[in-house]
Amino acid sequence: MPMSWVKVKTTSSRRMRECMGDDLSRQQFETCLHAIVQSNGGTVDGTWYEPSTKVAHVHVTWWTVDQRKAIMYDLESLGDGDMLTGEEVDALVEEREAAT
Repeated sequence: MPMSWVKVKTTSSRRMRECMGDDLSRQQFETCLHAIVQSNGGTVDGTWYEPSTKVAHVHVTWWTVDQRKAIMYDLESLGDGDMLTGEEVDALVEEREAAT
């Protein structure tokens, strides 16, 4: 299953603001983060904050590209890095080599 490191501001996306309301705590952020990602078919596997506390780096697992796109859109991702398992890398290399 593919995963991405997603960089998000802790209160910037419309869905995040709607979910958090007036509670700007990190506990509420993480509750809303899980809800938003799960509503798009993914899972949150970890969250780390920059020292400014205004930006989070989130480990998100997803199963389809459409799920990934929806998650990135709803979180208003500032950037992401896709990660693959060793098996997925081997399959990708085999697929790409066969295409050339």
